[in-house]
Parts: sequence; C-alpha cells; structure tokens
Amino acid sequence: MKQLTLALMIISFHASAQGLLMRSTIVCDSANVPAVRSAVQTFKPIWNQLAEEGAITNWEYMDVVKGNRLTLSYTFAVESEDKLKMAYAAYLKRAEQKFPVQYGMYKERCRAPKDSVRRRGVTFPVIHDNGAFVFQVKGIDESPDPKLNYNVVFDFTSFAEWKKDEVDSSKINWGLQQVGRVLNLHVASGIPLDKVHFVVAIHGRAVKTFLNDAAYQDTYHMANPNIPLITELQKAGVKFVMCGQITTFMKVEKSMLLPGVKMSLTAQTVLTAHQAQGYSLMNIEND
Repeated sequence: MKQLTLALMIISFHASAQGLLMRSTIVCDSANVPAVRSAVQTFKPIWNQLAEEGAITNWEYMDVVKGNRLTLSYTFAVESEDKLKMAYAAYLKRAEQKFPVQYGMYKERCRAPKDSVRRRGVTFPVIHDNGAFVFQVKGIDESPDPKLNYNVVFDFTSFAEWKKDEVDSSKINWGLQQVGRVLNLHVASGIPLDKVHFVVAIHGRAVKTFLNDAAYQDTYHMANPNIPLITELQKAGVKFVMCGQITTFMKVEKSMLLPGVKMSLTAQTVLTAHQAQGYSLMNIEND
C-alpha cells in the first residue's frame, strides 16, 4: 500500500495578535497515490476562501514523493488550537459539499489529523505570511529609536530551490518571506511603519519571481504563488526595482512583470545609489 502524508499548519489571527504555529499531520494509505494527490489539490480553492473570510490569513502548499509515500504539507498559524479545529472542520464540510467524489476518496484513505504546536507566542504585525513571524520576547533592554527613519536596500537574488541551483516554481520565494520578517521585526520593535523604507534590488535568478500571472503561466504552467506576498509587501510600502541587464539577458519584457515593479538599467546602481543616500545593505541570496 502506498501512503500519503498530509501536513497542515493553520494561521488565524488579526494584525499583531498573538498566535500559535501548528502542524497537523494526516496519513493516507492508497494503492493509487497520484489519485489521492489530485483529490487533495482539488481542495485548494477552499483554503483560499477561508483566507478571504479571515478564518486563516495565509497558507502554503508543497508535496514530496518518496517511494510509495507522498507527503503533502500545508503551512498556516492559529490564535488557538480550537481555531485549528474549527478551520479544519469548515474545510472538510466544504470539500464534501463541493467535491463529493474527491472527498469520498480522501475520507476513505486518510486518517484523523495529529496536531502538534511548533511555536507559541508569535506575532505578525504587518506581513502575515507564516515565514514572517516574530517571537515575543520578555525583558528587552535595548530598543531602536522610533523617531528615526530605517532605510534598507536589499541585494535580492534568492529563489525557491527544488534541488541545488534549480528553481521550484511551485513554492514561494523564501527571500520575500525574509523581507517580510525584517519589516515585521522593525514594527514589532516599536518603529512606526511610515519610518520603515525598504527597497528591493532584484537580479539574478530572482527575476521570474516577479512575473505577472500570465507570464508565469506561460513559463511554468501554473499560477505565480509569490503574488499575494509581493502585493502585501507593496501595500506595506516596500519598493521593488528590477535589473534591466538580467531581464534583457533572460528576454523578460517589462510588460511581463507585476504591476508596481520598477525597471532600472542595472541593479548595481540601485544598490550603490541607495547606499550613497545612507541606506543599510542587506543581502538575500541562496547559499
């Protein structure tokens, strides 16, 4: 018998509320793993609906095939363990109503979830992606001056890896989560959002992270999973500037980029110009 492992972590909180990072693991036994995998993927729109309704604020999906086992992971966070149960119950009810055939297969093959708490006392002051979490800390002795401006330019070349040096187009670029976490850390430290000024200089293999959905579909035959997080970062005031040298080399036209992504002749002058203006430099790159 083949097995499917489905990992769930739910996020459900508002603004800077405290929350838990949790993981629910569901094991499904099947002689036809691809069919179970297809059934579970059919349920994706339900999580999107729950996010839009505020039951959760973010979720991520990944799967791994190893021998006869398929591991599916959904990542989220919740206000409480009860919120996790409520969200999961709503998920199952809608799956049964909207996709009865796929739900029947899922119900037959999959066991009840086993929940575990990964992290307690986390907050998400501005950016709600689960990778942008901030731990609450007691006994802080030093804090930044909230009256100052905090200007950072990011040398941004990161990309989601499937294996060494190969892009995983189905995953969120982890570098975006890091930018979000740095922003959240500043706000959680007492710095007003209007005092935080971030510029992201994009080059290298990070370029295709910023393709609009049509261009991403043409390139990878799937929707761009980075768009919600990029949009949230832009709403928080983060500025994205693309390197024209790499887009020309990779034959990426400006019309293929997401709205709001600016074009420069080169990322190098974006980095030097902002440092000349007093911006601090942070590097976000794959190892």
